[in-house]
Amino acid sequence: SWTISSSPLIYVNEDATGSQDGSFEHPYQTLSAALSAAPSGATIAVHADTYSEAQTITKNVRIETWAGTTLID
Repeated sequence: SWTISSSPLIYVNEDATGSQDGSFEHPYQTLSAALSAAPSGATIAVHADTYSEAQTITKNVRIETWAGTTLID
């Protein structure tokens, strides 16, 4: 039998409120929080918005926009 494993998928939405665990239902509010929680190889789905966060990414992660255009400034 074949085993298919995919990288963890972590969501970010600047408008998130309440508990934040990186799931679609409870995304992190900041890219910084998502990067801190993400293991190497994770995919971070960032909701369309402008994120004013200086970042130095030192992990092997994939960052994709989710629902439009995203600017990380």
